[in-house]
Amino acid sequence: WVFATTHSVFYHYTPTRETGFLQELLKDYKGIIISDFFAGYETLNVRRQKCLIHLIRDLNDDLFKNPFDEEYKLIVAAFNKLLRKIIETIDRYGLQKLHLQKHIKDTEIFFKAFIEPNLSSELSIKYIKRFKKHWEELWTFLHHDNVPWNNNNAEAGVKAFAMHRRGVKGQMHVRGITEYLQMLTVSQTCRYRNISFLSFLRRKKGIWENVLPKTLPGFLPFEQARLFVRRLKFET
Repeated sequence: WVFATTHSVFYHYTPTRETGFLQELLKDYKGIIISDFFAGYETLNVRRQKCLIHLIRDLNDDLFKNPFDEEYKLIVAAFNKLLRKIIETIDRYGLQKLHLQKHIKDTEIFFKAFIEPNLSSELSIKYIKRFKKHWEELWTFLHHDNVPWNNNNAEAGVKAFAMHRRGVKGQMHVRGITEYLQMLTVSQTCRYRNISFLSFLRRKKGIWENVLPKTLPGFLPFEQARLFVRRLKFET
């Protein structure tokens, strides 16, 4: 499992894909999670934003396999046009709801034009059901500041582990994978924060560097706290 923000990554191993442990892990979480469409996340009592890149990928894959489904083609084209307008706003103003809220009306227009009507093609019906099921979670980011519309941060974290998995050809012991994930957690967090992993291990760089103070926990580990104090030129 990979948990990621723009500045931190945490890897966690479980022997199955069951999501029961997430209930305890996220019980006090008040934020919004960005995830793919894995059904296991549906049981979590947290606000969610579905990754729209995963949705676009699925839409385009099915369009490639069914190029003559004109009804479905119209849905995909309209959705891509809608998303392009939103991304243009993000490119200009960032993830600020002050500017994103104007697109709520655009999503409503799309819904009335392509989701409410009774379409006939099998593929159109399939995606209409999917849109209806996840509709609110597709547009959570329009109502909040600084909520991404994709989970690229976690995807980058997944790729880092996937490279290791290919190298060992999937042959891993539980203890070995757990220890590796602990080190990968630190190394990838350093990467996200633009900190040299080697400098961090040599206690030349602090894990607090290159991130906003409000993102840090209340206390630093002792070695990191000592390094921080030395940076302030305190002797004791």
